[in-house]
Amino acid sequence: MSGVRQAPASAPSLTAVPVQSDHDAMRLISVLDRVWGGSVGSSHLDQGMVIALAHAGDYAVLFEHDGEAVGAGVGFFGPPLDAVLHSHIVGVVPEVLGRGVGLAIKQHQREWCLERGVRTMTWTFDPLVGRNAAFNLRKLGARAERYLENFYGEMVDGINSGQATDRVLLRWRLDRPSPAAGPMADAPGVPVVPWLVEDADGEPRRLTPGPDAARVSVHVPRDIEAMRRSDAALARRWRTAVRETLGAAMVGGGSVVEFSATGDYVVERIAG
Repeated sequence: MSGVRQAPASAPSLTAVPVQSDHDAMRLISVLDRVWGGSVGSSHLDQGMVIALAHAGDYAVLFEHDGEAVGAGVGFFGPPLDAVLHSHIVGVVPEVLGRGVGLAIKQHQREWCLERGVRTMTWTFDPLVGRNAAFNLRKLGARAERYLENFYGEMVDGINSGQATDRVLLRWRLDRPSPAAGPMADAPGVPVVPWLVEDADGEPRRLTPGPDAARVSVHVPRDIEAMRRSDAALARRWRTAVRETLGAAMVGGGSVVEFSATGDYVVERIAG
């Protein structure tokens, strides 16, 4: 597939370039380093690994606009083999953020998988990054499957350094249409009770929804990445608060049924 179809009108035209050489691999790594603020010794992937994954038939693709590398994606097959692709990393350079490039890459991954008979994709994301939650859960219609505490351990890139790497594992059914924008699950008459909110000082504040609250909300900051730069300690307090609410609910069998426009996870809890 030489290009990405179905891209939004606002998105720049993209060309998908499968990794076929060490030069391609280094360009792909360079894109990811720009996205995550990587430096020598802190890249998420190394050249040999990217080449090996591509050679083995996994997903390693660079995305260009007018000959310039603007995005990249790397994924590999997971169990059951040849039925699930785990999208390990997707990145879009800052210059084209908000222009539909990320969606175009996910669409390319979806088409690539379906052409090979693969109908499920998984990946992880940081639950504190609200724009990614909205994109994954609302726009794509992926489902939050598990909460993974400090999943990657300590990382030293420009985004994750000094912060625990809690992640939510997503599962995306590729043979089903993505939902229209709007609530993912509607349950008329079921109140949503706040569990984690943001106070006037920007601090996370836990409330007590009560054992009978079937649906609770967990708020995340509007821009956790800016907060990490301006007040890393506050960002860590948010990590702990989300882990002890959203994480605890999911570990206990609760399901994320929505991510609201106001930055709240809506979680359906298990009774009792």
